[in-house]
Amino acid sequence: METLKETLQNISLDSNNVNVLTMQFEGLAPSFLYGGYIRVLNRFRIYLQRVEFYFHSERPEGVQDLIVYHRDNYAVDGSLPYFTPITFHAHASGFDIAFENPREQYRASALIRAYEIFDEQKQQYLKVSDGKFVYCDAPFINTQSTYLYSILNGFGDAGEIKWVDAPRTINSIKQNTRKGVYVGYKWSDEQYAEPRARKWSFERPILHI
Repeated sequence: METLKETLQNISLDSNNVNVLTMQFEGLAPSFLYGGYIRVLNRFRIYLQRVEFYFHSERPEGVQDLIVYHRDNYAVDGSLPYFTPITFHAHASGFDIAFENPREQYRASALIRAYEIFDEQKQQYLKVSDGKFVYCDAPFINTQSTYLYSILNGFGDAGEIKWVDAPRTINSIKQNTRKGVYVGYKWSDEQYAEPRARKWSFERPILHI
């Protein structure tokens, strides 16, 4: 069985067809939701419960997703180097697991929209309450993506944050449109109607570890 990194390295996403991309993301979703977890400091496990896929081709004729943070001429004037699979990318909306392709000239990522955190040392779960993580005995789905900064940031480059492949039996997956995409003064006009309608959000039921 392929690891998540091998899957992301081997896939070639269709840069020109939204419908084909949607089917490809449907195929990738189980690998993120049921294929393992992010391990931090050999203690915390972060299980992805809902992910949203983002895709932006740097080619003019390709599929555009102009809300993508890591792309040419967005936050930096000029071109950006491509992330390799698996890159954990922190930004204003939370954390992406990026898998970009310099040969095909596209940016692709899965944004962590909801997640469960399990503390191996305490054998308890963490949930957001009153602005901070607190312990609880039952699994809890956290939907505050930006709060992952508290767990994932600040651990250097010595391998303290990594994806661990641990496949589980695939249960149901719910597919929907992405949350809050292209909404607001900058993105609200009609040209963004199609990107808003892309069903690139996938979630699973709560996980009992």
